[in-house]
Amino acid sequence: MPCSTERGAGRSGLTLFRTAFVYISALTTGGLFGWVVWIGLASGPEPADQPPPRAGEMLRFELADTDVGSPEISWSDADGKPVTLAKFSGKVVLLNYWASWCPPCLAELPSLNRLQSKIGGDDFVVVAINTDQDGKSVAEKFAAQLKLDALDLYLDPQSASYQILGGRVMPISYLFDRKGTFLGLLRGSAEWDSPDAIALMTYFKKNPGYANRLFAATPPG
Repeated sequence: MPCSTERGAGRSGLTLFRTAFVYISALTTGGLFGWVVWIGLASGPEPADQPPPRAGEMLRFELADTDVGSPEISWSDADGKPVTLAKFSGKVVLLNYWASWCPPCLAELPSLNRLQSKIGGDDFVVVAINTDQDGKSVAEKFAAQLKLDALDLYLDPQSASYQILGGRVMPISYLFDRKGTFLGLLRGSAEWDSPDAIALMTYFKKNPGYANRLFAATPPG
């Protein structure tokens, strides 16, 4: 069961980018947000017409079927320097939000750390962003306790980027391709180093043109 987040939930004006975001006040139990770009079984053209492989927990991974581009979001690193998706250009990015008060987040983080250890590199990275209001001191403490030695520390104590993306639960993970194009998300926790999760992430690593082919084949809305 994911943790609901009330901070910023009262904001009616979610930041829009490329006019593609639409807020839906009650998509699922708990009033989760939604974008009209989600469909449960979306898939795009791929060599041999193979869609992204989704099985097990990855059946909950929601694929985008409309090009919403790259969101203009930023957060900070452990030194307080601003970070954007552009920093990871050329890599598939799994962007995860977590907080110390969220038990599912803490349970999930070790698997994200293992995922980074297993497949992280020049073409893939896990970016786990802590949203605790007390910032670095809290995040460092829990990162040390959980032995997150493969993950860099990133912070967004005001949850600014989280709110731009429309976050309403934690943990939540967003996937972006090598150009920063949004590919999909998974709400709630998962075992990110499971064979099913690794297969899905590897698919996007090996298919950098997935978004271009999919959105080129999608008629304008």
